[in-house]
Amino acid sequence: MIAPADPGGPWVHDIERSNLDQLLASIGSVDGMLRRFDGRRMATLEALFGEYVRELSFPEYFGWNWPAFDECMTDLEWLPAKRYLTIVEHADDLLREEPGELPTYLRQLADIGRHWSRVFALGPDWGGGEVPYHTVLVHSE
Repeated sequence: MIAPADPGGPWVHDIERSNLDQLLASIGSVDGMLRRFDGRRMATLEALFGEYVRELSFPEYFGWNWPAFDECMTDLEWLPAKRYLTIVEHADDLLREEPGELPTYLRQLADIGRHWSRVFALGPDWGGGEVPYHTVLVHSE
């Protein structure tokens, strides 16, 4: 089972829809930031970025490309938390119109989790040390 309090990897997890309620019950209060995304609304790269902009309140200077996504996701200065957990439901629909972008997205998520697991000496809003960042991709049965 996923341990959202553990900063170690793996940072990207695949589960089936039937296990989502169990996951949500097991994490209780995340004591951090929990965001839920709907993969059906993320069929294109632009739509995927749009969902992150909306859900994570990316700054206006966000450049709508992978380097800008990485920069914002590894900063989150405007959204400090002791741990981060993002859940992408209907993950089978992620980037369905641009499937060539999916490996980059998955690699970015792993790199983001790795980055946060190695961050040290953050202020009290972040818990003062390594910060767990996990993404759960929820697939249909």
